[in-house]
Amino acid sequence: MFGQPSEANHWFFETIEQTEALNRLMYVVENGEAFCVLEGAYGTGKSTVLRKTVGELGNSGRRAVYLNVASLDCRAILWHLSGALSIFSHIDTDASDLMMLIRDELTARAECSHPTVVLLDDVDLAQENVQSVLHLLTSIAESSRGQIALLAATELPLSFAIQQRTTLHVALDRLEAQESVEFAVRYLASLKCDVDNVTSTGWRAIADLGEGLPARLMRVCRIVEAVAGMQDGTIDAALIHEAARELLPSRAA
Repeated sequence: MFGQPSEANHWFFETIEQTEALNRLMYVVENGEAFCVLEGAYGTGKSTVLRKTVGELGNSGRRAVYLNVASLDCRAILWHLSGALSIFSHIDTDASDLMMLIRDELTARAECSHPTVVLLDDVDLAQENVQSVLHLLTSIAESSRGQIALLAATELPLSFAIQQRTTLHVALDRLEAQESVEFAVRYLASLKCDVDNVTSTGWRAIADLGEGLPARLMRVCRIVEAVAGMQDGTIDAALIHEAARELLPSRAA
C-alpha cells in the first residue's frame, strides 16, 4: 500500500495506540515541528504506523521520503536517502559530500516552500551508530521554518544527545487482551476465515499467544486460518496451542 509492501503494510488495524501515534506524528508535521521519535517493542506496529503516515502525508500534499535503515551503515543511509531525494551523486561519493548534498537539497526545498518529511525506520537496527545522520537531518529541520521534519522509529532508546533534540516522543504499547481479540477477529475476517468456529477459549488463546504484539498476532491468525482449512469443527484453545507449538516461532526467534 505504501511501497515495498509486506503483510503488515497491507492491513492496518486502528487500535487506540496506533491511531493516537499516527495523529501525533501528523500533529508534529502540521505544526512545523522538527523531530519526533516513535518508540515501541518489536511487533507493536511502528513500521505500519510510519507507512500509514506516509499515506496521510501524501494526502496533505507533503513529500514523504521513507527509508528502512536496518543493516545499513551511515554512508549507505546517506546514499539511499540522496537517491530518494533525487540527488545525483557518483557511486564513490563519500559520506561528508553526501551530507552536504542532502543539506543543500533539503535547504533548497525549504526555501521554495516544498514541505518534505523524512521517515527513518528501524534506526536502532542500523549497522553502526547513526547519530551523525540524525543530527544532520534534525539541524536542517530546525532551521527550515517548519518545511522539513524528521520522524524516526526505534525499539531501543536513542542517545541522550538525540533525545534532547526531540520535539515529541511517541510510544507504542502492547495491545490489551480485548484489543488483541478485536484485532484477531478483524484480521481473520480479512482473510475470509469463518470466525464463528472459534470458541471463547480459542479467542483467549489467540490473545495470549499474540502477547499484545500485532506482528505476532498476525502469525497466530495465519495458524488459525490453516487449522480452519483442515477441519470443519470448532477451533478451541487446545487446538490452537497444539498448532502453535509446531508453527509459531518462539519469542527468542
